[in-house]
Amino acid sequence: MLNEMVFRSDDVPAGERLEYWAERVGATHAPVHLASERAHDFRAHQRVLDLGAVLVWPATFQQLVIRRTPKLIRQSDPERFHLALVARGSGVGTWDDCEAVYRASDLHLNDSSMPWQIRSGSDTPVTALGLEVPKTLVPLPRGMTSRMLPRRLPAEEGIGALLAQFLTQVCRDSTAYQPSDGPRLGRVLLDLVTALFAHLFETGNVLPADTHRRVLVLRLKRFIMDHLHDPDLTEAARRDLADPVLHTTPVHAIAARWGFPQAADFTRAFRRAYGTPPRDFRRRALEFPR
Repeated sequence: MLNEMVFRSDDVPAGERLEYWAERVGATHAPVHLASERAHDFRAHQRVLDLGAVLVWPATFQQLVIRRTPKLIRQSDPERFHLALVARGSGVGTWDDCEAVYRASDLHLNDSSMPWQIRSGSDTPVTALGLEVPKTLVPLPRGMTSRMLPRRLPAEEGIGALLAQFLTQVCRDSTAYQPSDGPRLGRVLLDLVTALFAHLFETGNVLPADTHRRVLVLRLKRFIMDHLHDPDLTEAARRDLADPVLHTTPVHAIAARWGFPQAADFTRAFRRAYGTPPRDFRRRALEFPR
């Protein structure tokens, strides 16, 4: 499994739990001030996943007011972007006289170098998937600052949806990975964050070519997974596999031609659609042409 640590407010006496949680947020993002209606018996739970250059921390916590103040910034600034996908609950974020309401499935952004406040709702505990990214690894285009980025980011379509889906998958079960997978997963998250920022700035041309390629592959995979039950998705590939003229064309080349850059993804999708692997289908089709 990935390198993971688990922290629970129940590990300390009730009267110390809010202070303990402030220390946890300070360690995973940046020093903050906390207040809560439930300070007398505050409950929270956090997992911290080490993904090399980035840190991921799914957490559930009761009602909170979290403040990152100018004084705290002067005292300590790790210079990180913080992105969080809200899985459950709601909250209101304020900064620079602006306000944003966060609900389930929303993705929001904070900058450790800027003051902000988030007040979570009191009706239900909040569950969020946090992502900490060093700002030096996501350089913004020349002349642009994080103040120009929206705090509530699109997470239902496009690159924002890819980021949310990938973050959710990584957090769902870390036992499916090896510790050595951590840095690789971290690089994918970095690419997605960089691509999302570039998209929001409408300056996709500033991305390195390899980042463009990896994001394109992820977008193709997302499309495939969303359309696995669409009979048109693999119909053209099935036709080419049965075409005697193309019998010397490798299966993986046909797969890539029709939107499957990874052969394993194509095999799974084809088997699900037709009940047989593509190689077996091709062999039978060429042996017994109709």
